[in-house]
Amino acid sequence: MVTSQRLRFGALTTSLALILTVFGLAACGPITDSGDNSAQAYAYITQVPPMVSCIEIVVRGPRNATRRFDVIAGQSSVLTLGGLTPGVTTFTGTAYNVPCAMVTASVSPTWLSDPVVTTLTSSSPVMVSLSFYAAATASVSVDFQTDGGTSCMPTQTPCGGVCVNTSTDVNNCGGCGIACMPGQTCSAGVCVAPSCPMPLAFCAGACVNWQSDPANCGSCGHACMPGQTCSAGACVAGCPLAGTALCGGVCVSTSTDRNNCGGCGIVCMPGLMCWVGACVATCPAPGTILCGGACVTPITDVNNCGTCGHACATGQTCVSGACASPLCSPSPEVCNGIDDNCNGLVDDGLGSTTCGVGACQRTVQNCVGGVLQTCTSGAPTPETCNGVDDNCNGMVDEGLGTTMCGVGACRRTISNCVAGAPQACIPSPSSPEVCNGIIDDGLGNVSCGIGACQRTVSSCVGGVSQTCIPGAAAAEICNGIDDNCNGTVDEGLTCP
Repeated sequence: MVTSQRLRFGALTTSLALILTVFGLAACGPITDSGDNSAQAYAYITQVPPMVSCIEIVVRGPRNATRRFDVIAGQSSVLTLGGLTPGVTTFTGTAYNVPCAMVTASVSPTWLSDPVVTTLTSSSPVMVSLSFYAAATASVSVDFQTDGGTSCMPTQTPCGGVCVNTSTDVNNCGGCGIACMPGQTCSAGVCVAPSCPMPLAFCAGACVNWQSDPANCGSCGHACMPGQTCSAGACVAGCPLAGTALCGGVCVSTSTDRNNCGGCGIVCMPGLMCWVGACVATCPAPGTILCGGACVTPITDVNNCGTCGHACATGQTCVSGACASPLCSPSPEVCNGIDDNCNGLVDDGLGSTTCGVGACQRTVQNCVGGVLQTCTSGAPTPETCNGVDDNCNGMVDEGLGTTMCGVGACRRTISNCVAGAPQACIPSPSSPEVCNGIIDDGLGNVSCGIGACQRTVSSCVGGVSQTCIPGAAAAEICNGIDDNCNGTVDEGLTCP
């Protein structure tokens, strides 16, 4: 019986799908973290997305575990989690854009998954699917299902107890037990012969030349009789080329063959080569070198191109000591997994793209695995005082304001952030109060004159120091007051 459950948390976003297949039997995978208990899980990734270098899977159940796996963007991977215990288990995934060795508590993930709960057993396989969503989004849908049937990955078929891809497996091409012939490959479930470069043809698992191969002369399997050679696709008696002789059923050049130098069976001594039918110690012709007991021209010899033993690939020629592909017509390089400009490199020189500003800036290679890449900038965060453009608006530490402290002449106003460092507001030091229009407190009053002439004024008014001027004296009268301001009251008078 198949049991399925679907948990809906919002609209499905662009996601990275991991399919966890749990078994109770030992197994192995391309990327493995081994354990020592009775249950084991596979995580199958069809294609690791850009900006993912490490995947972490947390297991919570009868036995807790955390596994991290280094992965390569654009490639497929099968991750193995060992040492699990049967029982109700929760799987949760996290993906990072740094290698696993660099993942710390301060590193933010780029992809997340909601937890998926299932039951592990040692007898029945369990298929669990984790849908990862970009960490900057807020919604995801999660599916999981258990199935007691096949335990193979979605792209595989069980054949003889082994999971295989019948689209590419040469021993199970298109179906279990359908084996391709030697030398053939399996493409889209069909056995195909390799493409041999002209003028070669594919015969019995190898590319041969019908024009000169005595075992396949003119067609596959057409062998020449003893004493015959194959020339222009036809079996002929003897050797048709001048300077060659039939030695041991093979046409050889007795001028250069060190095993038949000057005649069949005449072998040159070790260290000597055959030159014009004679065994000699060095290569006499300019531009030739000794390779494997024969004098060769390294600027044109496809088996010793540039140096002894450097053989060019099938179909290539040796030009000026370098292997060249005559069938390659150079064109501008594009992202397609092909060497368009015929320089021996695939998708080279396509550069990188940088997008975003400040903390959001990202740089990606324009082409990965023959696929054009899209540069996606990071997510902005609130601006903080750190010398970084956190909110990705092209300005650093902006909008963090000012702080005022102190009063009077000691008052100061400072920017809260300077050169990426938070600032502390400290009032200016105080000094003795003077009459200058700043607070002017505690300066007191000034008195002058005596008697009726006495006056009192504030020492400072409006920031200006004041002068005390006594009142004008008057004639003394009998009133108990020093009217003439001489320090004596009612002097010279007889007062009642």
